[in-house]
Amino acid sequence: MIGLLVGLALYEALGHRLRPLFWITVIPAVASAALVAAVRDPRTGVSGGPTRSPRRSHPEFPPA
Repeated sequence: MIGLLVGLALYEALGHRLRPLFWITVIPAVASAALVAAVRDPRTGVSGGPTRSPRRSHPEFPPA
């Protein structure tokens, strides 16, 4: 909701021109793509195998 209102306010402030508005929207798009690229999954690359077997961690199941 806030993003829509900011977009409409910018649209009005830029004199109903879309091209400058689209250039402004590039900033958050690039920032979000950079953040997604920067996130690493801590489970991958640690040891390559599972850390704990789900079967062994549950008290109802006997150890395998």
